[in-house]
Amino acid sequence: MQRVIGHRFEDLSPCNSIRAVNCPVLLVHGTSDDTVPVGDALEIYGRRRDDRVRLPLIPGSHDQFAGMAHSIGEVIGFLDGVMSTPGQRRSEIRRTTI
Repeated sequence: MQRVIGHRFEDLSPCNSIRAVNCPVLLVHGTSDDTVPVGDALEIYGRRRDDRVRLPLIPGSHDQFAGMAHSIGEVIGFLDGVMSTPGQRRSEIRRTTI
């Protein structure tokens, strides 16, 4: 792989690159994922730079999130927070027309 992309995969892996990310990150992981074990998501989260990285664990597998409805508030809250101006939630911004 190094020859193809010019970097060692180990250097680019999420576990090793998450600390270099300087923006909000939302990792969503299913608790019953057999393809990518939840421990991998916890390891990435554990190596984060700061609290702008969030990891909601939701019931479900790799591509089936039956429990997403219970976690959608956290997802929306994350998106609302990153799309807001400081001190103002996007849901509080009044829409105006010209």
